[in-house]
Amino acid sequence: MESPLKTQKHHFGVQVFLRTVVIGTTMAAIWLMMTSKEIAIVFELPFEAKYSYMPAFKFFACANGIACAFIAASLLLFFIFGRIGLSPTCFFILFLHDLFTMLLVLSGVSAATAVGLVGRNGNSHAGWMPICDNLTKFCARVTLSTVFGYVSFILLLVLTIMAANKYRQISV
Repeated sequence: MESPLKTQKHHFGVQVFLRTVVIGTTMAAIWLMMTSKEIAIVFELPFEAKYSYMPAFKFFACANGIACAFIAASLLLFFIFGRIGLSPTCFFILFLHDLFTMLLVLSGVSAATAVGLVGRNGNSHAGWMPICDNLTKFCARVTLSTVFGYVSFILLLVLTIMAANKYRQISV
């Protein structure tokens, strides 16, 4: 059985690692989304696709930007709490923080996924044609950005579960 100090150091290391990876994945999602742009010729007419033309894609980029800033702030808080000692209140604050950030990322990814699926598959009932046949580079970047968003969400879910579990284990 591991000593409590070793378990606490292990928990601290995992938290720092996961928070750092979330910062990287959210930044990758933002960069890929904001640089997704392509011009295609359709029926002899130029057709430009940019992330900024779709409010859902702009929301996705903003949600990931806010989440990235929040996780960077939580990393700073985690180091401060680690120095002064992690009380049940600190774990509860981290739990709420991670939960809020996770839900923010989930809402952004959901919006981008919904619009992306309409772009990829179209909607025959509304008369919308799929665009990804003509804008392969744009669709590939948006898809990859969305994948990074889902990875961020899963990592934030793990962080939220870890914080809730740690808070549950503390006897008051």
